[in-house]
Amino acid sequence: MPPAARASKSAASRHWITATRPRSKNCASAICAARSLRRSDHAESSRLWKRLRVAQGEVAGREALADLRRFVAASNAAALISLDEAGEQLIALHRLDLACTLHGSLLSTNAIENLMRNYRGQTAKVTCWQPASDQISQWTAAALLQVETGFRRIQGHVVLPRLRQSLALPSLNPGSGGGAS
Repeated sequence: MPPAARASKSAASRHWITATRPRSKNCASAICAARSLRRSDHAESSRLWKRLRVAQGEVAGREALADLRRFVAASNAAALISLDEAGEQLIALHRLDLACTLHGSLLSTNAIENLMRNYRGQTAKVTCWQPASDQISQWTAAALLQVETGFRRIQGHVVLPRLRQSLALPSLNPGSGGGAS
């Protein structure tokens, strides 16, 4: 395929993914709204979001969120509404007082969006979904097994056992005696 055709196809697929992505009211909507600031405010907005991501502990997280809120309030009312909707969700990880190495991965929706994009790619050519049988489950399982081969470890994965302890979740390792029953 010629490079121009490939670029056109890539741009069309990015547009389709963006147009069909559901818009939810969560942390991601606050980030999207903050990106709708004036171009001259982007550098400061990026700096404040980065400060929130790398803040260590609840106090530092609240300070960073307060600074971000003050900046957004002075710049864009719609962005402030979205930021306030996300509210405490933005510092949920900070309240657990874990190392900030997990924040980059867990404060982003990239992992979920990557999973959904690759799942759609695997099932895009399926035209005959038979609801009367278990075919939907089979297609879904096969697609997710294929998508799983592209998974990578998240940044800060060594802190995940501490995260599980902080959340008081049982171990998910088989044979360890914990896990879902």
